[in-house]
Amino acid sequence: MAIGFKVKNYWYPVGTGSFLKSFFSTTAYHLEKGKWGSRFPCCDGAAI
Repeated sequence: MAIGFKVKNYWYPVGTGSFLKSFFSTTAYHLEKGKWGSRFPCCDGAAI
């Protein structure tokens, strides 16, 4: 199943759910020292 973001009337496809999860995992590892939501709480992947 495709995952994406809807902004107003536009749909931006991202890919699969596992791809999006990998993106948030990479962000947490490299930018947040492995602590999800420590620097970027709005992007902590809670909706995944």
